[in-house]
Amino acid sequence: MCEISRRGFMVGCSASVAALAGSRFNTLAFAQEPGASEILVVLFLRGGIDGLNLMPPIGGVDRGYYEAARPTLQIPDTGPGAAIQLGSSEFGLHPDAAPLVELYDNNSLAIVQATGLNLANRSHFDAMEFMELGTPGIPTTPTGWLTRHLQSSAEIPEEVIMPTLAMGGLQQASLRGDFEAVNLIDPSIFQLSTGPWRWRSAQRTSLRRLYGFENTPLHTTGTKALDALYTDLDGAGSSNYTQRLTVVAMSEFGRRLEQNTDDGTDHGHGNPMMVMGGNINGGTHGAWPGLAPEQLFEGIDLAVTTDYRTILSEILIRRLANPNLGVIFPGFTDYSPLGVVSGIDLPPNYGTSIFSDGFESGDVSGWSSST
Repeated sequence: MCEISRRGFMVGCSASVAALAGSRFNTLAFAQEPGASEILVVLFLRGGIDGLNLMPPIGGVDRGYYEAARPTLQIPDTGPGAAIQLGSSEFGLHPDAAPLVELYDNNSLAIVQATGLNLANRSHFDAMEFMELGTPGIPTTPTGWLTRHLQSSAEIPEEVIMPTLAMGGLQQASLRGDFEAVNLIDPSIFQLSTGPWRWRSAQRTSLRRLYGFENTPLHTTGTKALDALYTDLDGAGSSNYTQRLTVVAMSEFGRRLEQNTDDGTDHGHGNPMMVMGGNINGGTHGAWPGLAPEQLFEGIDLAVTTDYRTILSEILIRRLANPNLGVIFPGFTDYSPLGVVSGIDLPPNYGTSIFSDGFESGDVSGWSSST
């Protein structure tokens, strides 16, 4: 089995999207013709990334709270290993994420502060499940939010054979109930029973190369985080796939402000989300809640000021032209775009009228993948 890391995923994704979307493989359709459809990449950073070290305060009163709470884990604000200031703000980016600074400066990367679940839940498994199902507090939902998007979108043509590609051997909860999603474990053994037999062997070879298993320029470029994806897809004219690309990176929760006795951090609450693409209103978005003791969630964690569904809803409406929020995120009726992405603001539909099952908004207990 091939062990695919977060970085490896982006290397493969950056290559495969660019190559396959513009390929001349006449017997296989991964999407519409180039330039006709939007590309959405959802990167779930499982395990709860430490957002306070990914994007630490480097100035203001919160710098003092941050340094006091993390005497050995803090990211310096000056000198070797210092955080890289984001524009003129009082926040910086971890030095290991330096390739993203150029995207941020070019308005191709947006970082939304203090996002997450509005639930007091610090279980990795529960939080991931709630976020991917799109129904916080309801673990029995039979379909994932991406599946319900695919089911309710009027923009996906019927001739698309595989609208989704997922990494790993198990179907992610966000795609639960979608029988058209393709899960890819190991690109060296992946094949499809379509087209001439001579082509299938070439396909396997191409996929291995695309995923950087050889010493190629692609592999070298792929060693840079999210920056590789944008660089690979950025180009002129019809080859500029970034104009129809949106990448969203999120995690189930952040980390506690104060470091623990093992020089680590415990499960937290609020966390940043990153959105990247050619139609992004770059910069820092969202309300920063502050790190003073009275501002912390339950006195210990960064508070959540933006429901993660707000960001996903904005992407769905403005980039994917799907306003059916009542279906995709049942019970969520507080959509108020932050201006993270550009596009047409269709009126959100909080009902479930596109289905004929008679369910009211918020009632997902009886939904099945056949709806």
